[in-house]
Amino acid sequence: MVDAGTHTDREMGLMNITKQPRVYFANNYPVRQALGAWRQGAYPGQHLWGTTALEAAGYEVVYSNFGGQESALERVSRRMRGRVGNLAQEAEALRSHADVFYVADPRSLRLLARRHYVAPVVAIVHPTAPSPEQPATYKAVGRYKEVLCHSQHAYEEVLRIPGRSASNTSLLPWGPDLLFPGYTIHEDGGFVVAVGKTGRDYPVLREATEREKIPLRVHDGPQRPYVELLPDLQHAAVIAIPLQNPLAMNGLTELNDALALSKPVVMTRSPTALDVDIEAIGCGIWVDVGDVDGWRRALSQLMSDAALRDRMGVAGRKFAEQGWNQQSYGARVVEIVDRARLVTS
Repeated sequence: MVDAGTHTDREMGLMNITKQPRVYFANNYPVRQALGAWRQGAYPGQHLWGTTALEAAGYEVVYSNFGGQESALERVSRRMRGRVGNLAQEAEALRSHADVFYVADPRSLRLLARRHYVAPVVAIVHPTAPSPEQPATYKAVGRYKEVLCHSQHAYEEVLRIPGRSASNTSLLPWGPDLLFPGYTIHEDGGFVVAVGKTGRDYPVLREATEREKIPLRVHDGPQRPYVELLPDLQHAAVIAIPLQNPLAMNGLTELNDALALSKPVVMTRSPTALDVDIEAIGCGIWVDVGDVDGWRRALSQLMSDAALRDRMGVAGRKFAEQGWNQQSYGARVVEIVDRARLVTS
């Protein structure tokens, strides 16, 4: 028998690879709450960013405890405006003794990018790459072991950062969890719904629907649990995504809901920020930014033609089933985390 203290470096490396690997997962919102809601069937799995696929692949995933009562470390982080990341999550990551740190935003664990003796960091950078005017995050993104991007535009921006290359940066489309029980066909309620909050142009949407006397439900008030929004998404005739800035990657969450729910979409044209062409797919209609008449025409056409709405909904769901979904996303996350872990071991 060989004493554990006499293992060669190679043998120790093999032991580290064969033991159950551990991933610490963090984000800038409470991931344990998201996990709990998903387990209850009340929240779609895309908001867990592939961690359930990691668990299915044999990883032990340690979910960040961020989101409860603010700790002293979090107060320090807030006073420093995130220049050191989230100190509480970074300390928790170190205590987890994980083989890989996986973070769904580029800032929360950025202090750990400087520490080459700790676990490698795999980070999602979205909606666009940090600019040189954000030096701490910009440098951290350059140092992460692996970076995931959700659009071609973001991918190309990230590749310009020193330290990034096609060998350690991945373009990974983020689609809906088609196994989520809430993504089922429901009766058309005859109204348009809009539920997003970031960068939305709701005055234009409201003016268009008022002129055409189209029933509209907008959820733009205080944050509500997803389970409270889901019925309107399920029963909407059309899902509307009006955006203020067509260059920002906003609206993807609602677009994923629409694809999974077989709902037609009317959306502000976003040619570079999103890698989904709703008109080419046949699941929706583009409208130019600020174009009230364009919104009137698109919504009137759809609200007066149930057969067209059905065809568009079917086309969107088919597109998601063919690969734009969380099941494909999770499989790629496993590959990327495997690579980060094994290359480092």
